[in-house]
Amino acid sequence: MTLRETQRALVACFRGETAIETAAGVLGVDPARLAIYARMVEGHVRQAVAAMFPETLSALDPSVQPALDAAFYTAHPPSGWSLDAAAGPFPAFLEGYLPDRVSETDAAFLVELARFEALLAEVALDATVEAEGTPPVGHGPYVLNPTLIAVEVEHPIVEWLVAAPRPATLPPRGPARTVLVFRHPERDTACFQAATDDLLFAVKIAADGLDPDDAARAAGLPTDAARAAMTNALALGLVTGA
Repeated sequence: MTLRETQRALVACFRGETAIETAAGVLGVDPARLAIYARMVEGHVRQAVAAMFPETLSALDPSVQPALDAAFYTAHPPSGWSLDAAAGPFPAFLEGYLPDRVSETDAAFLVELARFEALLAEVALDATVEAEGTPPVGHGPYVLNPTLIAVEVEHPIVEWLVAAPRPATLPPRGPARTVLVFRHPERDTACFQAATDDLLFAVKIAADGLDPDDAARAAGLPTDAARAAMTNALALGLVTGA
């Protein structure tokens, strides 16, 4: 049996296309041991989804979790062992899976929440900004965080994530809003903030290499407001000192 044939037999087994006993006979291995490996692969996918989408799963009725796990694994067996390979298709899967099982309002929120969590994971894991020669954004006293992404969402995701306690029902779509997503420069964790006027002002100051006092006067704002905005942005990790 060639290596390629062995790989194909294992993949068919792990995907449920071939029964454990049949695959074990083809491979010449103990069915009980092969079953252990099959459970390990399925468990890896389940753990990857839980790690990448904890908030989305927390918003689901726990009673639907086992069926959801099984359906996702059947539809999207892992293409690799990395977190994104095992769990990456989850938001798109939810988009097709949820509408027949939860309300339209809940399905829309959960899908967007899952996509938002996928973006957080992407920002947290992206190593491109660490590549040698990555140019800083800004040329004044402040430098913009190079991982910063502005994303528009249709649901109050930030408000829901920070609420304590969480509301009993999931929120409907509302006015579109902008959220700033970035990796903290010291903790290397993905962060998010609602794009308030003062934070957007601080981002512009850093990106354009402006002096905060000059920017405040040009905008007709008190200089104290610009300084406070920069202090807040520095504390959050949106900008750093040059």
